[in-house]
Amino acid sequence: MEDIEIPILSRSSAEDFEQFIKFWSNLYDYPNMEDYNLNIKYAQGEKYKEDNIWKLYRWRGRYSKSESKELTVKDKIIDRIDEINKLKSQKDIDLDQFFGHCITKCVS
Repeated sequence: MEDIEIPILSRSSAEDFEQFIKFWSNLYDYPNMEDYNLNIKYAQGEKYKEDNIWKLYRWRGRYSKSESKELTVKDKIIDRIDEINKLKSQKDIDLDQFFGHCITKCVS
């Protein structure tokens, strides 16, 4: 049987968005992480541009592409990029509020 590392998570709070991203990024290992790092730009505090979102979509979505997924990216992310950048720039993030906002926006 292959050895599998299974993380055990505990409830804790991130002090800021950068700490939140660093915590979760340690749990993922994908090919071409350079492409991800060039376009996520969380550490530099840069605003996302439409091009960054599409590159991230192509990076992660290489396994299955579809027209409906691309429409979802456009409708749920690209069209709301200003909201995402505003949330991204906040230093104090209430994650319950953040995820509630995400869920509300994703189902609307």
